[in-house]
Amino acid sequence: MVLPIFVVFLSWISIALAAPEVPGFTEEQLASSPLIRQLLDRVDKLEELGARQEDEIQSLKVDLAHQRSHVVKMRLRLKAKNKTIQSLLQQINPSETRESATNESPSSTDVVTKRRTSEGSQRIRQLQNEVSVAFTAGLTAHMLQVGDKQNIIFDHVITNVGNAYNPHHGVFVAPVSGTYVFATSILSYDARNNWASIVVNGTIQTMLFMHDDSHALSSQTVVLQLNKGDDVAIQGHPGDAYFGQPQPYTTFSGFLLQQDYSNANNVIG
Repeated sequence: MVLPIFVVFLSWISIALAAPEVPGFTEEQLASSPLIRQLLDRVDKLEELGARQEDEIQSLKVDLAHQRSHVVKMRLRLKAKNKTIQSLLQQINPSETRESATNESPSSTDVVTKRRTSEGSQRIRQLQNEVSVAFTAGLTAHMLQVGDKQNIIFDHVITNVGNAYNPHHGVFVAPVSGTYVFATSILSYDARNNWASIVVNGTIQTMLFMHDDSHALSSQTVVLQLNKGDDVAIQGHPGDAYFGQPQPYTTFSGFLLQQDYSNANNVIG
């Protein structure tokens, strides 16, 4: 209601300004009127506000267009992801809607589908039968004057998942064939050169050396391919001595990295 009144009043002002001969209302008088100046200021502000609102509307229209474009792209990506998921599910557990109607040789597509089905079933079977193997043990008492090819007995078991490590003999026996990772850290007892070895079935795989500094520390990590029943141990060097304490510095660890399924006897269950 305010704006129409302004329009009518401004029309009246325009008529008054255009007809200076009307007695009592000169152009100077109208221009110097506080009320007219106030009305003109309000009109200017309304025009400025309208211009800002128009700019905001245009900006919102641009943002809306961008949002719509983004939604379309996201829908296309979601559709592509769903197709990929459906394809993977069909490879692992394809629907059995085909029926053999003739004795003809299978097509190349049939061969590929069967191979993918076999591979998917094998992966599921591997996950179901994967054996968990991991251990860490430490030396709690000094070993002095070690004998030739004598195992270091890591008597304090910290972890022994699968119970493949024997703390009484210091030997790990592989429960399944596969790839294993072993690590050992050995702290020498006194200030002289000391050696140790990581052995598999009594055969040296890697060596450790501790220089003739007091309490020298040496570490070693190896990746070994083992058959079921292979044994792994840390053996000392004749006459050497190794440091032990309840919170051990001298430790032996290992875990199964990847089980070997090439032999059916290695699959549990």
